[in-house]
Amino acid sequence: MPHQEQHPPLHAPPSEVMKYLQGIHFPCQKKDLLDAARKNQAPDNVIRAIEIMYSETFSDMDDVRRNLEKSEARAASRERRA
Repeated sequence: MPHQEQHPPLHAPPSEVMKYLQGIHFPCQKKDLLDAARKNQAPDNVIRAIEIMYSETFSDMDDVRRNLEKSEARAASRERRA
């Protein structure tokens, strides 16, 4: 059986993303989340998870978490269909 190369996920799970959002102030924009994640040296898959979020404005951290979870579910659904 040929060895299949393992690729890292394109985006991180919500729990990992939240670790890199320290120092964010609400309400905020998606751009603010990206800026905070980059400032906190987030890896590429965390940045990608934020980028695929559909919402552009967030009222609090729970709002961010809900949006991350919805985006993750949509991405997983698309990957299963591919």
